[in-house]
Parts: sequence; C-alpha cells; structure tokens
Amino acid sequence: MFRLYHLPLSPFCRKVRLVLAEKKLEVDLIEERPWERRLDFLRMNPAGMVPVLVTDKGLVLAESRAITGYLEDTYLEPPLMPSTPVARAEVRRLVAWFDDKFNREVTENLLYERVTKRLARTGYPDGQCLKAGSRNIRV
Repeated sequence: MFRLYHLPLSPFCRKVRLVLAEKKLEVDLIEERPWERRLDFLRMNPAGMVPVLVTDKGLVLAESRAITGYLEDTYLEPPLMPSTPVARAEVRRLVAWFDDKFNREVTENLLYERVTKRLARTGYPDGQCLKAGSRNIRV
C-alpha cells in the first residue's frame, strides 16, 4: 500500500490524492506539518515539502508533478492524459500554469495567512494578503 505524506488543504497534495483515487490505488494518508521539520520526514525529502509518496516497493517520490507523472506512467488504467505527445504537453503546460498561479495568488494568501500561520504560531493573518487572495480566487 502507498503512503502519502500530505497536508489536507494543500492543492498540490489534493492533486496527488485525486490521481490516486482516479487510478483506484489504496493509500495510507499521513498528515505532515512541514514547518515542524521532522527529521524522519526530512530524510525522505530534504526539501521538507509535501506531498511525498512512498510506493509499495519503498520508492520515495516528492513533488506533485513528479508523483502524478510516475503514477500515470506506471498505472496505465485509466489513462488520465491524452494519447498524443502534443496534447500531453499542453496538459502539462496548463497544469503547471494553474499550479503556479493558483498557489502564488490564492493559496499563499489565504491558506498560509489563515491556517499555516496559526498552526505554526508565526503571527497573525495579514489583512491585505487575505483581501488579495479572496479577490484572486474569483479570477
């Protein structure tokens, strides 16, 4: 069985959980708080970021694009990518654009300010960031 180290509200972790569900792969979800910098977690992923997937064969994969690419290449059914190289490249471009833009303009402003700061005890939410994130999510 797979083990996924994740944060429930992280869009990158959510993407990996969706791919695992679409592929009908069983996974043990382990909530990881990267700001705690646990030594065992850092040994798996020195970058200290989630998601991290440990396969049933013990392979450790980090970063959502690497994980989803591995799952798509290894578990062929059902296919989640188009069959032609040009169409796959376009899907990858759109996913990268959405991941980067949504994270930078929405997640960092809302999730970080409202949840992560409170859990990590690093201060109070910045109202300007919250307003910007709320405005950007509508776009």
